[in-house]
Amino acid sequence: MIDVAGFKRTSILAAAVVLSLAASAASAASSDPVANNVDWSGCDKSGATLNSVNLNGADLIGTKLSGASLRGSSLIEANLRDADLSNANLTETTLNNAELKRADLTGAKLNGAVLTDAWLRKAKLDGAKLRYADLSGAYLQLADLRGADLEGADLSEADLEDANLTGADLTGASLRGASLSDATWTDGRTCAEGSVGECK
Repeated sequence: MIDVAGFKRTSILAAAVVLSLAASAASAASSDPVANNVDWSGCDKSGATLNSVNLNGADLIGTKLSGASLRGSSLIEANLRDADLSNANLTETTLNNAELKRADLTGAKLNGAVLTDAWLRKAKLDGAKLRYADLSGAYLQLADLRGADLEGADLSEADLEDANLTGADLTGASLRGASLSDATWTDGRTCAEGSVGECK
């Protein structure tokens, strides 16, 4: 006869062990020092001060960085997919070739940030939440912003040449002085060469 009660106790104990190990692994990952290719996926770094650090190639999938300060840091080729960067300070950060798909950047400061480099390696921001984000003066040439939520965002003086804005929400966004030459507009049309502040 099968000992049902014993089987259930064993199953519960095994599940508890697995959860404990997972929690220990996450805790260990969170305490890993700043470094290239560090794996902080799923870690809680909310409010952390990480100014002028090198996190190139870091695995930050689903990482909580809400309110964190990453001013002047380098996150080249970092994977920030689904990360929470709401209200984070990313002023003058380098994010070229970074994966930011579906990342929450609501209210984040990205003024002066570099999201495309001289080799035209571009950031991927498709589906990202950038509501009321400060992207003034940001270098977004060729950036993938398809379906991005840019409601109320400040894109003044930003370089959006050749960027893809198909399906993006620009309701209330400021494009004063923004370069839109050859950008793909929200409705799929290509902006004329020399377009500034509006798609012509």
